[in-house]
Amino acid sequence: MSLPSGARLGPYEVLSPLGAGGMGEVYRARDTKLGREVALKVLPEAFVSDPERLARLEREARLLASLNHPNIATLYAFENMDGVRFLVMEVVEGQTLGERLSEGPLPVRDALDFFRQVADGLAAAHRKGVVHRDLKPGNLKIAPGGLAKILDFGLATTIAPAGAGDVTSSPTASVHHTATGVIQGTAPYMAPEQAKGKPADERSDVFAFGVTLYEALTGKRAFAGDSVTEVLAAVLEREPDLAALPPGTPDLVRFLLRRSLKKNPDDRLRDMAEAKAVLGEALNPGVGSSAPMPASTAAPRGRTLWRLALGLGALALVAVGVVSGRSFWKRSGTASLGPVRRFQIDHKTGGAPQISPDGKHIVYVESGNLRIRDLDRLESREVSGGETASNPFWSPDGRFVAFFARGFLKKVPIEGGTAKTVCELKPSGTVLGAAWSRLGPIVLALGPALGLYEVSSEGGELRLLLKPDPAKGIFDFHTPSFLPDGRSLLLVVHPQTGRQLYLAAFDGREVRRLLPESSPPVGSSTYSESGYVLFNHLEGLAPLYAVPFDASKLAVTGEPVRVAEDAGDPSVSADGVLVYRTGSNSFNDLVLADRSGRIGRTISPGHGTVGYLHVSPDGRRVMLTEEKDGNLDVWVEDIERGSRVRLTTRPETDIAGAWSSSGERVAIMSGIYTDSGVVLMRADGSGEAEKLPFRSTSLPEGSYVSPDWSPDGRFVIYRSGGDLWYGDVAGKGAPVAFANSPFTESDGRFSPDGRYVAYMSNESGRFEVYVRPFPEGDRKWTLSTNGGGAPRWSRRGDELFYLEGSAVMSVALSTRDGFHSSPPRKLFDAAAAGLTVSPFGPTQGAYDPMPDGQGFVLMRRTSTGEKKVVVVENWAEELKRRP
Repeated sequence: MSLPSGARLGPYEVLSPLGAGGMGEVYRARDTKLGREVALKVLPEAFVSDPERLARLEREARLLASLNHPNIATLYAFENMDGVRFLVMEVVEGQTLGERLSEGPLPVRDALDFFRQVADGLAAAHRKGVVHRDLKPGNLKIAPGGLAKILDFGLATTIAPAGAGDVTSSPTASVHHTATGVIQGTAPYMAPEQAKGKPADERSDVFAFGVTLYEALTGKRAFAGDSVTEVLAAVLEREPDLAALPPGTPDLVRFLLRRSLKKNPDDRLRDMAEAKAVLGEALNPGVGSSAPMPASTAAPRGRTLWRLALGLGALALVAVGVVSGRSFWKRSGTASLGPVRRFQIDHKTGGAPQISPDGKHIVYVESGNLRIRDLDRLESREVSGGETASNPFWSPDGRFVAFFARGFLKKVPIEGGTAKTVCELKPSGTVLGAAWSRLGPIVLALGPALGLYEVSSEGGELRLLLKPDPAKGIFDFHTPSFLPDGRSLLLVVHPQTGRQLYLAAFDGREVRRLLPESSPPVGSSTYSESGYVLFNHLEGLAPLYAVPFDASKLAVTGEPVRVAEDAGDPSVSADGVLVYRTGSNSFNDLVLADRSGRIGRTISPGHGTVGYLHVSPDGRRVMLTEEKDGNLDVWVEDIERGSRVRLTTRPETDIAGAWSSSGERVAIMSGIYTDSGVVLMRADGSGEAEKLPFRSTSLPEGSYVSPDWSPDGRFVIYRSGGDLWYGDVAGKGAPVAFANSPFTESDGRFSPDGRYVAYMSNESGRFEVYVRPFPEGDRKWTLSTNGGGAPRWSRRGDELFYLEGSAVMSVALSTRDGFHSSPPRKLFDAAAAGLTVSPFGPTQGAYDPMPDGQGFVLMRRTSTGEKKVVVVENWAEELKRRP
């Protein structure tokens, strides 16, 4: 059927025809719901009337719609509207490769760059089990800017009518496209196994890739003939004439073609990822595209490529020690990478953006969800499985993003797929940074005062790599990043007192300070393969510096040079793309919100990092922990007037705890790094602090975190060493274990009547909220159903709140006749409302209910200015131009 301009199929308005053929008619249309242009591929009547083929296409369409790659034309939907079956696809502007080749072959460098992109797209599809089966010049489009787009992925042989026999363009297809003995594909581009009627797999795409690359370079078909029979005979019996390749074809590309066009699938190039690597190597500066490469410079650098070269016997052993011109530049700085380019993109979240190793993608967290921004696209995309994510970082090959969620380290392929758990965070702590080595391991910095841990990227248990050393003034490690050897680490070290962090390196034996002690504190750092370490002074938005660095000697070789102003969280790719966030400093406002998350009023603005909010029993004050002057201290704020009292001033980390039932005194955890313990003091800051005598040789080592005070004033419950303990305030007897297990228990909270304690534990494999009788009892009730933490009782004891990621949840309770609880229900998503909460990390427990249970005190993130991410290509070139 044909559709006139202006015709409507549901929300799609036809604009103009784009083409027609055996696969049906194609129209440019406008999606009136989403406000974008799309391509509608209306299926032929003969196809629609075949239920088996239609069902197969529906299955394939669902799989193909999951492919999200810049080099694959996106399939948005498979629709049935007004009796018309059609596919909704991305509109790709530009010529097909077939149209371009009618004008002659591509220049060698253009062809290699184009097919490197094609290989990238095919590799991504193959990893998800999708085979194209009909790769040819007509199914490759040259989009504006030279971007390669693969069209009709997996659809051509599914949709095309059986019996079509055009030698050059029409697929020869059948209803049973996977059945042995049925020929499928387009004759000049099909693999020998396809020509024999055998099923196609990834190796068939490798063959078609080689045939199409050959044609792009020579302007001639690798296998020609006047009929389908002659063409198929050539595919089965003849070898392509590699002498027809232009003189400027690199030897690596000739090698690639020979391996891709092997008749036996088992003898072919292993996969498209290797084809991408070979073409990338051929395009590297110093390899040259206008003259044949000498044998001494033709060796691939990677182990995979060298193994391929050995298999062919094409390269000399001496080539193993040769480095490319680009690698030489990284050490000497004598050559140019290209012009410096910089631009900005919007950044709605305050999280640190991370550039991929190949400089093509940025990953970040927005509203608790993992998102990727492809630099060649205007919009970002959400990564499936990346919910409740934090602290994302890249695998060395850029194929995976690792992140943390609900007490676990996970990884997910960026093309889509299931997020897999790498390990549980045992010990459970705040994640202070992580890095993935090219040799395989992942290193995590955990705090407070826990150290560096190592785990295989394939999964396993965390292993302690480097303990803090109090004797040397080392209490925490932050933002580790691997150096080129894959073993040594760049670190930011947190010393004994305050927040005077400094830059250091770790070679597996010792920690070396890299900058003088007189240097300002360092916020975050990263290593650049151009031979520099990039780092911030202080944290947040501050000047960004680069200092020359010899990675082989782990030594700074020059003075720091300022790169940018007001830059935060630098990240740099292997090929010299630098990203950092700028444009705004983030603060927190202390606010009142109702049970739907709607903000009523601001209590006080402009706070720093805040956590552990605790509202006084009368609802007039709130105790909180805030980072101020480089320290974490405890403050009390008047809710009505916004006036403040500072309770602690030590150069240590102090954490807010609980109020006495009268509201006159508070219990806090003091000195998380050194002489830690529970301290009682007056809420107005007057008088002397009283340190509780909770020391006991029976207690494991660790910090006294999250104290809570029983309503009768007799006991304080707290976490130490991953377990919950309680002690008598009057010092009667030794502390008693309340929840002592191989798992991590934390955040114990007394019920208003003192009969129960709510707490969080990861005994089930993730953190959930539990309630147990106090002081003893063998009963236990699980209140959360999908992970949870930071439990808080209502003042009447008939409701308990907790956090599920950034969602504030509520459970109704009854204790009149035993303990009974309702299923949890969601009150509101704090992140969606612009509020900052988390059951873990520096903003842990940044919420607390008001006494009447009708509202909450929370933190709202605010910014001074518009948030942006700055992207700088070839950033180090600018340093070379300076006097």
